[in-house]
Amino acid sequence: MQTPKTGLSSHSGQHSKSQAQKSQQDLLDELHPVFRHKVELILADLQKLGWQPKIIFARRTEEQQRDAIRRGASHTILSWHVQNTIGLMPAGARLQVVRGNAVDIVDGRYGWQGKAASKDFEFWTDLGSAAHKHGCQWGGDWKPVRRKGKDGKIHVRDQRDVAHVQMFFTEEREVDEFTV
Repeated sequence: MQTPKTGLSSHSGQHSKSQAQKSQQDLLDELHPVFRHKVELILADLQKLGWQPKIIFARRTEEQQRDAIRRGASHTILSWHVQNTIGLMPAGARLQVVRGNAVDIVDGRYGWQGKAASKDFEFWTDLGSAAHKHGCQWGGDWKPVRRKGKDGKIHVRDQRDVAHVQMFFTEEREVDEFTV
């Protein structure tokens, strides 16, 4: 089943499996066909460099995303991992609906442990290069967030998500479609 105008598959059965039970193909099948192809190219590029890339997350339910926030693994409910996340951007008298897909990729030998605990680990840099090469955004490029705390001091949070690769898609709609 496909959602209108985007080609995104609903894959309702995929969420019945736990993340640990999903195969790499299950995770790839959750993605928009264009993004899936790009992720396959990214994985192949990493393999050519001697890495053992493994998709850890593709789609998440809202509850899985809330759990990721509770664990500190994510900072937002509005994630491209969550299928019903959309954004709206003005485009003159029209609105662009923005939808996206995201994956988290690690080297299967390390996960986030050992050398991979450092955001400067070479695998993360290679993942970022491969993502850019194939027209995707890499979470390692995200800038730190600076906020003034209750104590009056400026606190900096490094929100780089070096395992995260994403792509978004837009579709235009008449403004009236949202006001009816």
